[in-house]
Amino acid sequence: MTRFLHRTNLAFFLALVSTVTIVAVVADENDSYQQHHTIVEQGGIVEHHSRNLASATAGVDSRLIAYLGNWEACPTSAQTDQYSHIFIAFAEATCTSTCTIGSPVAICNNAVNPTLVSTWQAAGKKVVLSFGGASMGGSWLKDPNGCWDACVGKESSVVTQLVNIVNNQKFDGVDIDYEYFYNTAARQKFIKDITTGLRANLPVGSILTHAPMDSDMVSGKAYYDILKNVSSSLSFLNVQYYNGITNPVLDGFAAATYSHYKNLVDNIFLGDATKIVFGFCVTECVEWNANSQQAVKVLSDLKGYYPCNGGAFFWDGKDDPSGSWSISVAAAVQPSVGCSKTPLKPLVAAPRQPVKIPSKPIPVLSPKKP
Repeated sequence: MTRFLHRTNLAFFLALVSTVTIVAVVADENDSYQQHHTIVEQGGIVEHHSRNLASATAGVDSRLIAYLGNWEACPTSAQTDQYSHIFIAFAEATCTSTCTIGSPVAICNNAVNPTLVSTWQAAGKKVVLSFGGASMGGSWLKDPNGCWDACVGKESSVVTQLVNIVNNQKFDGVDIDYEYFYNTAARQKFIKDITTGLRANLPVGSILTHAPMDSDMVSGKAYYDILKNVSSSLSFLNVQYYNGITNPVLDGFAAATYSHYKNLVDNIFLGDATKIVFGFCVTECVEWNANSQQAVKVLSDLKGYYPCNGGAFFWDGKDDPSGSWSISVAAAVQPSVGCSKTPLKPLVAAPRQPVKIPSKPIPVLSPKKP
């Protein structure tokens, strides 16, 4: 996986469907936490909301997920305070006939660091093991012989190995980062069987996700159809809205991504937008790169259509020193935490005509780690 506020003036916000959202952060002199105050003006009615946001915690909506490359430096508390979920990238299998998944899995700085996992969990974070990534093979490569193929046909072994790692290292679940080919029945069976197998064998309440590229999540494509059929096994989807067929950063959410996102919400998760987590790439994805201002703009537009959604993820932690990227994004995401308990109405009407997904070809990128 190569994961990934366009500064907007006040006049623009005043013009945007007569809705203004102003977020201010003030420190309470007597407490160690910060309090976010959100003023929402809609149709002349002003509402004031406040929430304590000492440190983000995991919930069922409005997530901010950070993928951490486990060969990179460990994140600081200034970073992790912003994250509701921390995904450790990656657990990888050997490119041999045994399909052996290396364990124990490093957490960061190429070290296992077990106390970090328990510390983050004690702070209310969910720590999830991400399996796969681009180094196990990518569909953008001309040579289809990736490490994934060493595991095809060994679904039971893959499930057993991952469940053992989760239990031994106390992870909160598994993320499947499959960016490889799925053009054979054997590969399709592999994707399906490790998903349902993990759901059946992971501890009750475990998180189970996939992190597909947007180009693979199109009706009629096999990966899309598989996830649609096993959606009851999934906690949510982390969709990579970069390096693919949409570019919400340059083209805007409504024009570039609304139709794609809506299809996933409606047809995979039966209208539940909290199951889709919107993916950003910070520095490694050329024209898809999103700085914090650009990410906030996209998420603000997304909230116009889906006020209660799954939140955002980003690739990757090294691009968020001292929370330089995540603080602004967390301020945009976290005020909606718990929104699934109180349904919210969209502030922006859906486009009258369906927005077509851009037909530009998928770029051929040089493989990176991950």
